[in-house]
Amino acid sequence: MRNYSDDEIARYVASGEPMDKAGTYAIQDRDFRPAERIEGCYASVMGLSLCHLYLALPKMGFHCRRHRLGPVRLSSA
Repeated sequence: MRNYSDDEIARYVASGEPMDKAGTYAIQDRDFRPAERIEGCYASVMGLSLCHLYLALPKMGFHCRRHRLGPVRLSSA
């Protein structure tokens, strides 16, 4: 997470955006940009970790076709 100013938080709350989100923010929010950077699986930060699910399914007897997901390093800056 990054540091927020009081004014920035007040504007965000007044926008109504945090009212329908678990944890009151969405990592993909382009206006508020809650995270300074993301390391690891972006899908995991958004909610369901597709990267980890894909790795776990074969251990449970399910096999998936190859995919393009994997650990990534992303920056919102």
